Amino acid sequence: SVGQRAREAFAQHAWVDAFDLLSRADASGGLTPDELELLGQAAWWTGRLPLAIDARERAYAGFLRAGEDVQAAFTAVGLGRDNLLRNAQPVAAAWLKRAERLLEGRDEGPVHGWLSVTRSLLAGLSGQVDEAAAEADRALAIAAVVKDPDLSAEATVIKGLSLIYQGRVEEGLATVDQAALAAVAGELQPLIAGAVCCSTISACTSVGDWPRALQWTEAQDRWCQRERIAGYPGMCRLYRAEAKRLRGAWLEAETEARRATDELQGFVPAAIGLALYEVGVIRLRRGDLP
Repeated sequence: SVGQRAREAFAQHAWVDAFDLLSRADASGGLTPDELELLGQAAWWTGRLPLAIDARERAYAGFLRAGEDVQAAFTAVGLGRDNLLRNAQPVAAAWLKRAERLLEGRDEGPVHGWLSVTRSLLAGLSGQVDEAAAEADRALAIAAVVKDPDLSAEATVIKGLSLIYQGRVEEGLATVDQAALAAVAGELQPLIAGAVCCSTISACTSVGDWPRALQWTEAQDRWCQRERIAGYPGMCRLYRAEAKRLRGAWLEAETEARRATDELQGFVPAAIGLALYEVGVIRLRRGDLP
């Protein structure tokens, strides 16, 4: 089936192949809600966040029609996160509220943990640091019960960020280190591993701990090479470019920054200027004033 072939491509991290395969099937209207969710993941990995959101919205509707409320809630949480990446916070909050309603009266499970993780992200972006920390703790407690390493790592890195924002910098950095270690050690699925590394590098740069940021950038590079992954798209490349520039790896840094300018078209268009600025700084360092 199309879904099986797409999953095989995913297993090989052949995101472009999976996207092309699913897109062709989607053009004829032949995808199930599960396959639309796969299309959303493939679109995300290939830097097409608006297409990922569209596929997930249709997957959500399909799950709802089929009476699969828990899966619909999972998809709603994913749409919440996707819209946070687009800086569409009111839309993200609405999707999270929809997931909450779908889960009313149900026993706590993994989806509740992912809901708390995404609520924590939203609270942090809104400056509600204490609420972000509380939601991260809730997600960690659920992860311990359901034994979900991806959920645990994601909640751990967000907890670390919350501690940093609360002024507990050393404790926060030590916490994000633990999450990043799980990522580069191969304990997590690629999507979560990339997100954890990205958040860790961002946390290090935000407090000016450049040696730490460089070490985790190099560790992520090794992980990407082992897993045959071309990198984590969007803002992560920008953080990596900055770290590599400071290390003096200007060619690698410029490559990351230029790829970021393309990918951010479909992720956070407002951040394209940051990526172009990074390219300019690198060119100045190389003596290329024009």
